[in-house]
Amino acid sequence: MVAVYELHVHDILVVGHEDCGMLATTADSLCARMQERGVAEAAIAAVRPKLKTWADPIGNVEESVCTTVQQLRENPYLPKDINVYGAVIHPHTGELVILNEGK
Repeated sequence: MVAVYELHVHDILVVGHEDCGMLATTADSLCARMQERGVAEAAIAAVRPKLKTWADPIGNVEESVCTTVQQLRENPYLPKDINVYGAVIHPHTGELVILNEGK
C-alpha cells in the first residue's frame, strides 16, 4: 500500500524461487517445531488455523506465484492500473522465468 500510494509504484513483481524451503513447510511441521521449542499448546492451537491458510497451500512455486499475482490483481485496495507480474528465479543459476505478464 505504501509503495503504491506513497511511493507511486506502478508495477509489482512477485518472485518465487526454486528450491524454496516453504515447499516442505506445513502448518503441522511448524506447530511441531514450536512445541519442541516450548511454545504453549494453547498458543499453538490459536495460531494453527492461520498457519494452515498460509503455509499449507505452497506446494508448487509456480502455482504459488500465480496465485499471489491473481490475489493482488483482484485486491480491492489496489488501483486497476497497477501492473502485476510473476516470475520464478533459480537461486543457483540466476535464471529468471516470467510466468505472468502484467495486465
